[in-house]
Amino acid sequence: MGFIAHMKGVKSHQIVKDGLRILVNLTYRGAVGTDPLMGDGASLLLQIPDKLFRREAPGLGFELPEANHYAIGQLFLPR
Repeated sequence: MGFIAHMKGVKSHQIVKDGLRILVNLTYRGAVGTDPLMGDGASLLLQIPDKLFRREAPGLGFELPEANHYAIGQLFLPR
């Protein structure tokens, strides 16, 4: 497991780059299978891109509450 963050919450692209560097260099991630072509679900946890969502929401027909008062989710459903 790796952890990268700015102590004062400053956002930067360097933090994302450092997180990706950790992810690439982890030799054992707990869910590595025998098939090297299959993913193991390893990922980065990022802040919600509020500015992007706020810009896109009206075109999708909804309005967002104030920042830090909503959540998002990602589901993988069978076809």
